[in-house]
Amino acid sequence: MVIAKIFVLIVFFGILASLGSAMVYLVRDEGRADRTMWALTWRIGLSVLLFASLFVAYALGLIQPHGLTPTG
Repeated sequence: MVIAKIFVLIVFFGILASLGSAMVYLVRDEGRADRTMWALTWRIGLSVLLFASLFVAYALGLIQPHGLTPTG
């Protein structure tokens, strides 16, 4: 269960890092290079990986959903 949470966090931070690098490339290259496109492509791929891994982890019982309302 802890491994699944760590994996989700690592992938999430990878998504944020690729989004940040795409912004830097867009400003630096002024839209003339393909580095921005590749960084955004990585972001999409990591997002799909995260989404699919959440479904698999839920199906395997590694993560459990919980309600948003507090109990007690």
